[in-house]
Amino acid sequence: MGKTIAIATPVFFALIALEYLVGRARGRHNYRINDAVNSLSLGVMSQVIGLFTKLLAVGIYAAVHSVVAIWQLPSDQWWVWALAIVAYDFCYYWNHRLGHESAVFWAAHVVHHQSQEYNLSTALRQTSSGALLGWVFYLPMAVIGFPPRCSRSRPSSTCSTSTGSTPSRSDRSAGSTAGSARPPTTACTTR
Repeated sequence: MGKTIAIATPVFFALIALEYLVGRARGRHNYRINDAVNSLSLGVMSQVIGLFTKLLAVGIYAAVHSVVAIWQLPSDQWWVWALAIVAYDFCYYWNHRLGHESAVFWAAHVVHHQSQEYNLSTALRQTSSGALLGWVFYLPMAVIGFPPRCSRSRPSSTCSTSTGSTPSRSDRSAGSTAGSARPPTTACTTR
């Protein structure tokens, strides 16, 4: 994942610049400097803290896998990796859904929905505390028997497709419940 971020970062910043320039050319003010800097800061903080929390999550996963795995799936088989991607996506879905429906998980997820603007910089707003409980959602993979090498088989599409899935504040209803455990229904939730 680190290489993906290193490669994607310049492209992402180029797209942010393009979005800003197109917005200006159309007479829109789709970026506020304080909001964009805050988004960037949250993204950097998430990556730095992620360096430490990934070790915790992988360690717990490996411990659970070594003790309770029902099967010992081989990490050198393509089908195991393909199933791991599907399983990871399923676990990620429930992690994200409960991030919208449970107060404790919403507390970690809400940072992603705090921007006043809806633009590409908003996608940088990632939680730094989500790893404290987020690892729990991936333990079923350990119990099934996906090896620890497969436990972080997050497809890049999970990041890129979630970029455009949250409406801007102006798109939300007047009765917004932003900041509560039950935010307005958005394209990235299913109820």
